[in-house]
Amino acid sequence: MKTKSTIGEIVTADYRAAGVLETFGIDFCNEGDKTLLEVCEEQHLEKEALEKSLKDLNAKPGHQDPHWNYVEWDTGFLIEFIVHAHHTYIRETLPELIRLGEKVAREHGLSRVGIQEIHRLSQALADEITGHLEEEERLVFPYILGLESALNENVSFTAPEFGRVESPIREIEHQHTQAVEVLQEIRRLTNQYRVPAKASADQSAWYALLKEFDADMHLHIHLEKNILFPRAMALEEKLLERKGYTTIWFG
Repeated sequence: MKTKSTIGEIVTADYRAAGVLETFGIDFCNEGDKTLLEVCEEQHLEKEALEKSLKDLNAKPGHQDPHWNYVEWDTGFLIEFIVHAHHTYIRETLPELIRLGEKVAREHGLSRVGIQEIHRLSQALADEITGHLEEEERLVFPYILGLESALNENVSFTAPEFGRVESPIREIEHQHTQAVEVLQEIRRLTNQYRVPAKASADQSAWYALLKEFDADMHLHIHLEKNILFPRAMALEEKLLERKGYTTIWFG
C-alpha cells in the first residue's frame, strides 16, 4: 500500500480498507482527499502498523470477491444501487431513528444531557440528508445517465439548467461533509455506539440502529464521492471535448 495514495483511492480499490482505516480513527469520507502519509502525520498514527493492516487484507480468502469491485459496476447499475439500497434505506430508517430517540429522551428526561444531544443531532442529520435525495434522483442522476447515453449512442444532448455537473456535486458533497460531521459527534457522544451497562432495550436498539445507519451512510457517500461523481465529471468533459460535438447550452 503506497503512502502517497489518497484515502479515497485506497477505499475505492478495496472497500474493506474502510474498516481498517476506521479502527485507526480515520474517517475515510472527510479525509478522502488526503494521502495515507498525510493522515498518519496529522493524527500521529503508526504508519507501518496501518500499512501492514491494509496489506493483510489481500491475504484473506475471497479478496477478489466482485462484491467489493464497485468501481467496475456500470453507471446505470451503480445509480440504481444507490437509489434502491441507500436512498430507500435512509427514507425507511430515519423515522425509526427519530422515534426511538424521542422515546429514549423521554425516558431519561433532562437527567442525561448526552441523550438529549444525540436525539437533537439525529434530527439535524435527518434534516441535512433528506434534502438532497430528491435533487439527486430528479436532476443529477438522470443527467449522468444522459451523458453516458449521448456519448455511447452519439446522439444530441441538451445541458441542464444547473450548468456543469460540478455545480450540484459541490453542493451535495457539502451536505455530505456536514452529515459526516454530525455522525462523528454522535459517535463521540455514544462512545463509538457502546451501549451503557444499564441501558434499556429501547436505548440498545437506538444505538444499534445509529451504528448501522452510520455504516450505511459512509458506504453511500463513498459510492458517490469516489466513484459516481468523478465518473460523471469525466463523462461530461469527454462529451464536451468530442470533435464536432456541441450542446445547446454549452455550444
